Amino acid sequence: FVLTKAYTGMRLAEMYGLRREWCYPYWPWSDPGWPENPDGKQADRRRRRLAGDRYGNMPALRVHWQHQYVQLPGGGVRVPTLLPPKYGSHRNLVLPPFLAGLLAELLEEHDSEWVFPALSGGPLLAANFGGRYWPQIVLGAEERTGRYARPKIPGVEGLEDLVPHGLRHGMKVWLDEGGQHSRVAVEERMGHRLQGVEGVYSQVTPGMERRIAEDLQGMWEASQ
Repeated sequence: FVLTKAYTGMRLAEMYGLRREWCYPYWPWSDPGWPENPDGKQADRRRRRLAGDRYGNMPALRVHWQHQYVQLPGGGVRVPTLLPPKYGSHRNLVLPPFLAGLLAELLEEHDSEWVFPALSGGPLLAANFGGRYWPQIVLGAEERTGRYARPKIPGVEGLEDLVPHGLRHGMKVWLDEGGQHSRVAVEERMGHRLQGVEGVYSQVTPGMERRIAEDLQGMWEASQ
């Protein structure tokens, strides 16, 4: 979960909403198409075909949903709801090979509809990741026995004040620091839309996406 967030820059709600059919190694072949499109099967086939042509040989996932609590009319009750990503920023993210391999292994280990389920198997949204899981990841935690047994977790020195959203900021800094990636490709990966003429005429190519994935893979290997 942490490595996926750090190396894709996904927002936390997008991580909660990442479902199996939108993730490597199933996507793009598992893309259900556009069920909300009244034109039906033709539009479904077209998106699957375009995604397959572009990402068939590049491991990738699609940011298609975010999972958030939404208050029902009349107030009071808040229910978990799948919504489009913030600002409508649906996007496809090419993965560095190390991360593609880890995701494939993870999805072999469980059969949940969510890529990152809670310990109960349900949605991670309901598990208070930021309040319960994250402090143990960065600050450390003692060994735990019983149903959810796990070994002692060491703290991560220097990250005591880091919040989960900092991982998203971190990837942007990594890509900007080298200065070798197209601005439009970096902002597209972040789910941002460039303004003005640059946003109208710029386009992200498969080569741009591949170079970002290669750069991130190099950073991972160097960190080892």
